[in-house]
Amino acid sequence: MLMPDAMKSFPLSLLFCIAPCVQAAVMPPPSAAGYTISVDLYQAQQCSTEMYQEPTGYWADMPRTPLRLEFPGSGGNKYTAPHPHNTTGNTWPDIQVSYSPNAERGEAYVKVENPSFSALLVLNFTDSAAGTAQVYLHENGLTHHMRHVTFRMEKQVATFEPVTLPAIDDCEGDPQMLDDGMFDIVAGLEERACTSAAEQLYRKRLLALLPLIQMSGDPDLTLPETKGNTALHYACSMGHVELVQWLVNHGANTRAVTNKGATVDACVGGKNEKLLRSILQQARENPVKETPEQIAGAAGKWLDKAFACKDINASSKIPSPDLEAKQAAETLFRFVDKQKKHPFGVHVLSRMGRMLTWADYAKLTEKEFVDTVLAELHEARVYWKKQTSRQLNK
Repeated sequence: MLMPDAMKSFPLSLLFCIAPCVQAAVMPPPSAAGYTISVDLYQAQQCSTEMYQEPTGYWADMPRTPLRLEFPGSGGNKYTAPHPHNTTGNTWPDIQVSYSPNAERGEAYVKVENPSFSALLVLNFTDSAAGTAQVYLHENGLTHHMRHVTFRMEKQVATFEPVTLPAIDDCEGDPQMLDDGMFDIVAGLEERACTSAAEQLYRKRLLALLPLIQMSGDPDLTLPETKGNTALHYACSMGHVELVQWLVNHGANTRAVTNKGATVDACVGGKNEKLLRSILQQARENPVKETPEQIAGAAGKWLDKAFACKDINASSKIPSPDLEAKQAAETLFRFVDKQKKHPFGVHVLSRMGRMLTWADYAKLTEKEFVDTVLAELHEARVYWKKQTSRQLNK
């Protein structure tokens, strides 16, 4: 537990989450005067990145440590409060809190800031007094994200604690990962007893390749040192039926050739030779092209690329989300809603992977998910537009 004398470096980021913005079904109160906003971190997970970057690391579980913001009954939608962890000899800058409803978007925004940090809490009401939240917090060159956060906004008698910040233990817990059948295959490879030095080498290279393949969505990915050998080459050489079938199902090139001209068929052998050749033959006769999963995976990767904003031109007007982005979001949502899994190539830690995870957690409709994608895409373009302009003006 953090002690008061450590509060100057206390990561206020641990109070906040990032989660897709849900179009509210309930209008927010026009004023926060006399209300207490309680943010519950019971199910929250935390991830930190460099300023304005998307989370790509592990999400760690957080303990239950609520945040409370009490708006004075006569103070309207703004107030200034002393830092709650002030002690004799240790005084931190006051905290400014403001509330702003947005009837057009059906949201309410709360800013909590002092000279050392700035945070925006977006409240999305699921009923008149509660809902989910989206928050961006920037502090000390970092952006901190949390997810799976809920809140309540209720009329309460003042307790003379205008801002209550929790002291938070270290994050704990394992990262959430996507199981597309690959984990069992990798676990089996790790435990497999190899009968030759060549098989040990194939296993080693597969264990390096397969996580990259699942993250990138490219079943034909090769490593520089493997001289053009694909995962399918190695799987056939090992007689690994399950892995060959997985790779073929995900669009692996059955006609791939190594730098020395070795085909996939030339690698097939052993007791599973007949079955492996049958799998390869069926794949060639019935190529896996434009399956629903591939279409959805391509849509997800297109959206992740769009969020990188490589097409932003500093001299042009910031574009609104276009039809292609809308169609891609619809395709992605419909696949996940039907199949109950992420499509191959959309990794759980990618931007779209995280948005899909939240969509499932928050039970979003297709429209809510699509609107969220388009709104956040536009926000990303606004940010990168400003960044590009600054660089050009230096």
